[in-house]
Parts: sequence; structure tokens; C-alpha cells
Amino acid sequence: MFSIVLVTLWCDLGYNLVILMSGLDNIPNMFLEAAEIDGASSIQKFFKITLPLMSRNMLFVVIMTCISYFQVFAQVQIMTQGGPENHTNVIGLNIYNYAFRYSQMGYASAMVSCVAWYYINSIISSVKSRKARLGILGGVEGEKACANRENYYFSSCLYSCCISVFLVFDAVFQKQCGNYEYTDNIFPIRMDRIRI
Repeated sequence: MFSIVLVTLWCDLGYNLVILMSGLDNIPNMFLEAAEIDGASSIQKFFKITLPLMSRNMLFVVIMTCISYFQVFAQVQIMTQGGPENHTNVIGLNIYNYAFRYSQMGYASAMVSCVAWYYINSIISSVKSRKARLGILGGVEGEKACANRENYYFSSCLYSCCISVFLVFDAVFQKQCGNYEYTDNIFPIRMDRIRI
């Protein structure tokens, strides 16, 4: 696990440093000189000038790093293949294993659609919440969005929890009953009850 974390950090470190260094170079010297004339210490200059002016660059780095970490597949596949005992298993590798190793395309496609729906729901709820916070939505829709902005986050979290519970119960049911084979849909079929 620690080796995968180190390799993933090392892969993203160069790109993130280039973005952050370009942001540091774009900070005008006149702000730092004015703060120095006013008697600000180096810590005050960092927290009052450098950090706020770097906020857009840092937001970009955080978003791109999160996207990169959600797409982690190659490091885990090459180094550990999800082992030992699935401690390094990630969602991309899990979908890959169900689709190509266990030949359960229906289960893998259900996992992909659940993950995609969760991300779409999260993006929509965050955009609506941001619009409501900034007051972009006008009229009745703006008032509703402003009053119910917590409900958007709650609904996306509730949906993802329900899907997770479904997948966990399905996996437990599959292990307990055994002898399952998945078709193109996500519903299991007991193979020993089919009479030909």
C-alpha cells in the first residue's frame, strides 16, 4: 500500500510543481514590496498575499490530483493486482476484474453506471449549490435552491449509500448462495435451478 502511494505521488509531483511554480511566478512583486514597507513579517506575507493569490492554482492542482487519484489503475495492476487480500484494490481495478477476469460484464457495467451516476449527481448538486450561493438563479427557482441547497448534497450522498449497500448485499448473497452466473443485466440467475 505504501509503495503504491509513493509511486502515485511521484507520478503527479512534477506536474503539480510546474503549475504551482508558474502561479508563484505570476504574483506581482509590488504586493510583496508594499507589505514589506508596511512591516509585515514573512509569515504574514505568505498567509495574506501569497496564499490568496495562489488559490486558483491550488484549486486547479487539487481538482486535477483528485481526478488522477480516482483514475488510479496502472500502478495497482502492475505492482499488487489488488492484493494482499484486496487491501490495495481500487474501484477501477475492481471493475476490470469483474469484467475481464471473472467474465461478469453485467456486474461490471452496473458498477460503472453507479459510479458515473454518483459523479454526475455530485457535479449537478455542487453546481446548483454554487449558483444558489452566488445568487445566479433568480426568482422562485433561486429561492428554492437557496433554501434546499443541503438537500442536493443529501440526495447525492443517500443515492451513493443505497447503491453501495446494494452492491455489498449482492456480493454477500452471491458468496452465500454460490453457483451464480451473471448475464447482460445485473440480476443473478441460479444455474442449478434451470432445467433444460
